[in-house]
Amino acid sequence: GSGASTHPITIIIITIVAVTILLPLHLLVVIIIIVICLAVVNHRNLSQYPTRRGAREAAQRPAPQQGQPTTPNPTTTTLVVAPPTNLTTILRPLRIQYRWNRRTIQPVILY
Repeated sequence: GSGASTHPITIIIITIVAVTILLPLHLLVVIIIIVICLAVVNHRNLSQYPTRRGAREAAQRPAPQQGQPTTPNPTTTTLVVAPPTNLTTILRPLRIQYRWNRRTIQPVILY
């Protein structure tokens, strides 16, 4: 070989080009919006629960003295995105289910 190694940047570019060719543009925009929403939700969850150990201990502990009701932290949460009226017909059958495995998030698209 000539020593040229495949950089991850080129792989990412190839995948982006393939996705843009395969998927329509509006669907790509919807996916970007969903990823941004996921990032915001994940950031809020991390700010609320700094560690899973702390979350488990908080779940096992009795209710705190605060007046707010404590809801258990589910391992699997479903996120339903409410898009503008133009995209409701596209996203109506689309439900995305995120599963938290340690620190990785795996989006599971259910049609």
